[in-house]
This record gives sequence, C-alpha cells and structure tokens, in this order.
Amino acid sequence: MIRGLKLRKHLLPLVLGLLVIAAWISLPLRSNAEKKKYAELISEAEALEERKIYTDALDRYLQALEIRGKDYRVCLKTADIYYLLGDYASFISQAGKCLEIKPSSPAVYSRLLEHYLSVGDYDAAIRTYEGALASDSVDSAVSNAGRRLMHSYSRIWLSLSDTGDFFDAEKWSTAPASVDGKWGLISSDGKRVLKYAYDAVVAPGNGEMLIPVKSDGEWFYVDGDGNRKLASLESYGYLGPFEGDIAPCERNGVYGYIDKNFTEKHMEFEYAGAFSGGCAAVEKDGKWALINRNFVSLTSFEYDRILLDRNGYATRFGIAVGEKDGSFYFIGTDGKESPFCFEDAALPASDDGMIAVKKDGLWYFTDRDGGELRGLGYAGAISFSHGLAAVNTGVGWVYIDERMEPVSEDVFTGCSPFAGRGSAFVYSGYAYNIIKLSVCG
Repeated sequence: MIRGLKLRKHLLPLVLGLLVIAAWISLPLRSNAEKKKYAELISEAEALEERKIYTDALDRYLQALEIRGKDYRVCLKTADIYYLLGDYASFISQAGKCLEIKPSSPAVYSRLLEHYLSVGDYDAAIRTYEGALASDSVDSAVSNAGRRLMHSYSRIWLSLSDTGDFFDAEKWSTAPASVDGKWGLISSDGKRVLKYAYDAVVAPGNGEMLIPVKSDGEWFYVDGDGNRKLASLESYGYLGPFEGDIAPCERNGVYGYIDKNFTEKHMEFEYAGAFSGGCAAVEKDGKWALINRNFVSLTSFEYDRILLDRNGYATRFGIAVGEKDGSFYFIGTDGKESPFCFEDAALPASDDGMIAVKKDGLWYFTDRDGGELRGLGYAGAISFSHGLAAVNTGVGWVYIDERMEPVSEDVFTGCSPFAGRGSAFVYSGYAYNIIKLSVCG
C-alpha cells in the first residue's frame, strides 16, 4: 500500500508535466483555428456588406469581435452598420467601445458629433466635443463639427411687434419687447418677465431688479412681478436703468441723474445716458462727451454724437463710438481716442469680438484698435459676439463666422447681435422672434 502511494507520488509530477505539454501543443492549434474562423467571418461580413446585406454583415462582424474583442477596425465597422440600420442606441454603445479600445480616435468622435448634431442633442454634442479636445482627438472633421456646434441655434417663436436690446446683468439677461403696442420685458430664453402692459420699458441694470417703465404718462420703477418699487411725486419724462445707485433721468426737458431716493444730481444735460463700466455718454450744448461716475469728463465735449444702444448705454463693452466732423472714432473708457477713423461704425457687441465699421461705402470688421479691415465688404454689418456677426448681403441679413463664412442658410429681414447668454432678435415675416445658440442652453 505504502509502495503504491510512493509510486503515485513519483508519477504525479510526470502527469502534470504531460498535461502542461499537451496544453502548449493545443494552444497554437486552437489559435490557428480561431484565426481561420476569424478570417472566414471577416471575409463573409465584407462580402455581405458590399452587397448591402447589412444585418447579416453585422452578425458576422459581431461574431468576429467575440474572437478578437479589441479589434478597433471591426468595432468601428459595427458602429457604422448600427447607424445605417437606424439603431442609434447601439451605435452610441458601440462607439463607446471603440473609444475604450482607442481613446484617441477622431473618427469616432466625428461620427458621434454628427449624430448628436443631426438629432439636436446639443448637451451630448458638447460633452463629446469636450471629450475629443481632452483626448487630443481633433482632426478637420471634428473641428468642423465643433464649429457647427458652437454656431448652431434654435428658434423661439414669439411674434413680437418690436423689441429693444438685451442687457446682460450679473443675474439675468432681459430685453424690452412689444406686442400690439404694449411693452413688457422678456428673458433671453423668451420667457415673459414683465407683462405687456406698459407704454415703454427699459431693461434693468445690475444690482436690484428695478425696471424703468412708463404707464399713463408716468415713469416709475417696478420689480419682476410688476409691483411699484420706486416712484416720485415729481413728473419725469424719462427714467433709465440703475448702475449701483445712479440712474439717468429727464425732467422738464433737462437730463441728469438720480439716486434711489430721487435726489437729483447734475441736472444740466441735453441728454444723459446710462452708466456701464463706470462711464456714460452725455450731451451738452449740442456736443457729446463721456463722463465717469464722479461726473468728471473723460473727454472734452467735442463729439457730434456718441452711439447708444436702446437701453441708453455707450460703453457696455469697454469702447464707445463717437462721431466727429463726419468720421467715427473708437473711444476707450479712459477717454483716449483711437487714431483710426471710419465713415460709420457699429457699437461693439462683446468684450473681444471684432467691430463692424464702414469704409469706402462698404462695411467690414476690425479689431478693437481699429487697424486692419477684414471681410468681403457688405451693405451692412453688426459687430461680432460669440464668434458670429450679422451682415447684409444686399438680399438680406445672414450670420457669418470669423472665417467670414455663413453659418446657416437662414436669411432675415433684420437681426441683432447675440447677447451674452446667446440670444438674438431676428425679424422676418413681419414679426420679431429669438434665435438662441445651442451651446448657451
């Protein structure tokens, strides 16, 4: 018995060795069989795909992936066929598996971007584009899709009779809007902030929401619910938006400023604009100048006009535009004037976008120092914001990107620059509506 145990003990290593050798021999045999099967499946799949028998081709490709699960090329093939078959959920899933195999893959990211753009899933498109940037997966296709993503927009149908300009405060972005001759206030996503019940409305400035309104000949301030918040026993012909505790006003044909107690300051102007960035435009004796919040002149009263938006701001984006002797100049908030002049100019529409200017009868774009002109020469133009500007081609208004190329086929009768939260007013079909950049939500 003991002798038999000893014999088995000596035989055990030999048996184990023989098993290992057998496994080694079977590995190349199994590997060769898998290679053969894999090659057959790929050959069949490609033949079926060539004949557009996609469901059967997909089946063969998926069987091939069961043998070689990390084959990027085949994985991408399955994603493409899922897309052709309209199975978008499986396409997205398979594209994700491709990225697990090869994280830096512009081909996959461009396919995903095109899909999300086509179905209008801009949140997913943004996440995908950010993933492409993070993984260094940007080629020309991804770059072009990303550019389209940044410049795509949706419409918000409102059928407004008239509009003012958006003002982007720290906590809100609003604009006056009119329906059937009555004015209210709307947000950048088209929601009504203040009902259409007033003769005039001005967008509120920064700080507390105090909305200047005119009703039955009286100007006063209301909150977002329409409740009266500030009113005076004096009769004012105009009240403007507050910056801090200063707002422009007009009484008995004279302009100046008030605080929230209606204490008047410097009632000496023919016009007084709203403060932005510590500056405002004022008119005196037929000439215009910029002043600071201490009512000290930053320029001399030498301009025939300083451009204002429809809320009364001249320097929202750090540069004013002044007309002098028939030419237009850029003026900084320090009062310094650019040496370049133009036949006409538009107000800046952002802190860093190019500004529309007119030279030799046509409109172009220039940077903030007023140097080199860019563009093809247009019948009209509005300054850049969010990488887009509006130009009048002679047929209508279209939006272009910084390459001076149209970003859509839409043509409008009139339009505005995109505000800070990505909304712009467009006019067509005898009504104003909003278009909103998709990346701005």
